[in-house]
Amino acid sequence: MLHAHSGFRWLALILIVLTIIKAFKGIKNAEDYTVKHKMLALGTLIMFHLQFLIGFSLYFTGAKTKFFDMSQPFRFFTIEHPLMMIIAIILVTMGYSKSKKEEYSNKKFRKILIFYTVALFITLIAIPWPFRAELDGGWF
Repeated sequence: MLHAHSGFRWLALILIVLTIIKAFKGIKNAEDYTVKHKMLALGTLIMFHLQFLIGFSLYFTGAKTKFFDMSQPFRFFTIEHPLMMIIAIILVTMGYSKSKKEEYSNKKFRKILIFYTVALFITLIAIPWPFRAELDGGWF
């Protein structure tokens, strides 16, 4: 499960970056919000929720979480990573939901751009990257 969670992170990152780029281009070029834009935003939402489900199962069964040991890396995997990722998932969900309620394409793109960009930054901070040696993270 840990390898699936680590591998799917790349799909989630690629999808959110593509969605942000498409939203930015949509605003810049005054494009119409099409079904393709909606499906890309929805695919990003689904991937983030899939990551949550895998992460949730790892939270209770994985070796990296210890509920009574708040030293690094256990504090990161027990509190920091899940909390930041839940916030990112909430932002992606809110961005998608709010964009659906907007009538005009420009406003739809703007909602996606704002919420997904903030979610991307939080996600990048919350990932246990390999260069954070104390977390013992890997690329996959």
